[in-house]
Amino acid sequence: MNTPLPKLLQSEATVRFQHCDPLGHLNNSMYIDYLLNAREDQLSHHYGLDIYNHARETGKAWVVASHQLNYKRPVSAMQRVTISSSLKGYNDKSLQVYFEMKVADQLCCTMETSFVYIDVKSGRPVDHGEKLIALFEQIWLP
Repeated sequence: MNTPLPKLLQSEATVRFQHCDPLGHLNNSMYIDYLLNAREDQLSHHYGLDIYNHARETGKAWVVASHQLNYKRPVSAMQRVTISSSLKGYNDKSLQVYFEMKVADQLCCTMETSFVYIDVKSGRPVDHGEKLIALFEQIWLP
């Protein structure tokens, strides 16, 4: 019997001093790095999807079309954060991913990111194909 794939992925990270502003808070631009790095690791760990190997093997990759960040409270150097991510929507050529960053149980930021699936050589959007759509159907969290 196949175990269902998790729809909500979580991992932890420690905020590093060099990623903080002079006030000791995580720099605004670094939130994106922490969230995207966590998603990459989560995809590899939970779904066996290494996006870099995928790009090398298929010549196709996801690129960011947009980010929408909402900062709720500051995160400080050396705090342990929990990062959650989930697939909130998809179609033939794009994905919408939702992220949350928390310290303890306090929400610090949310982000919604749209990714477009492209042919690396042409830079043009392409269809995900049946195999990826089948994965998305299993992990989609409306």
